[in-house]
Amino acid sequence: MNAGEEVLSVSNLTVEFDTQEGTLAAVSDVSISLKRGETLAIVGESGSGKSVTSQAIIGTLPMPPGRITGGQIHFDGQNLLELAPAKRRAIAGARIAMISQDAQSALDSRFTVGYQIGEMFRHHRGWSWKKSRAAAVELLDKVRIPNAARRVNDYPHQFSGGMQQRAVIAAAISLQPDLLIADEPTTALDVTVQAEVMKLLDELKTELDLSMILVTHDLAQAYETADRVSVMYAGRVVEHADRDRIFAAPAHPYTRGLFAATPRMDQGDAELVVIPGTTPNLAALPQGCAFAPRCPYKLDRCAIERPPSAIVAEDHSSACFLASDVHALGSPFPKATSDTGRRQEAQ
Repeated sequence: MNAGEEVLSVSNLTVEFDTQEGTLAAVSDVSISLKRGETLAIVGESGSGKSVTSQAIIGTLPMPPGRITGGQIHFDGQNLLELAPAKRRAIAGARIAMISQDAQSALDSRFTVGYQIGEMFRHHRGWSWKKSRAAAVELLDKVRIPNAARRVNDYPHQFSGGMQQRAVIAAAISLQPDLLIADEPTTALDVTVQAEVMKLLDELKTELDLSMILVTHDLAQAYETADRVSVMYAGRVVEHADRDRIFAAPAHPYTRGLFAATPRMDQGDAELVVIPGTTPNLAALPQGCAFAPRCPYKLDRCAIERPPSAIVAEDHSSACFLASDVHALGSPFPKATSDTGRRQEAQ
């Protein structure tokens, strides 16, 4: 693939689950795209559909109870949803890899870390155990596991949480995939280790020329890492924009609410702003805009009509009837440091 070439195109993806409460749409009409070398951050509260979207892309969606009822997923020119299961599995892991949010669960406690990383080469490339083990050592060293030649024989419980996540990253990049999906890769880690893992991912992305989807609820992480940002709410992409544009002037009330609810260094004793209410039941979504019950700007029509996604600026879309008005409010982060340009909200 060439630089700037589109690696992934997801069009009108819809994923439903059968539950005791009925059928729910976990993902509804989602469209995203990714170019070679880009990082797309998908942000939103828990239950917004971020991880389900990722699972649908890589092919790990539990079916049943889940099922893809609409849309297309094109990767390198192929619609993945039309491929035979065996061919789809061959792409997953080799060309599309995922880093899960729970490294402890991703690693099998019965096998050594080196065995599990080496299995990627044995399964996909037919390598011998000796050659696979040597490659596993190199990968552990690449992700900065000290004494990699010795630690390759350790079991997951002998690794710290941060080291377990590094081992999962090593397995994910083992076959040099074109697309890496990082699903909340630092959720279970302390702040210092989070920063180290994200720095490692950024360096590996550059070194290996990867495209990456970062699934996160951490807006600071999205700002530091992403080229573009898609905001999801109740299974739908409600706003999408270039990273700088969306932080400079979000165009959806939900996005502004997320920014306002983010703790700040300059906050002092001020009470943290919260988005009122709770996320909706996906099995019983309101008729109109799913965010309307929590929205401070809602109109009467919002309870009846579902707002379509509309362009508010170059490479910036929002699914809100008042998108232009919200966008005109400008930056929720008026202060910026001259060296990094990072915006922080000050009220």
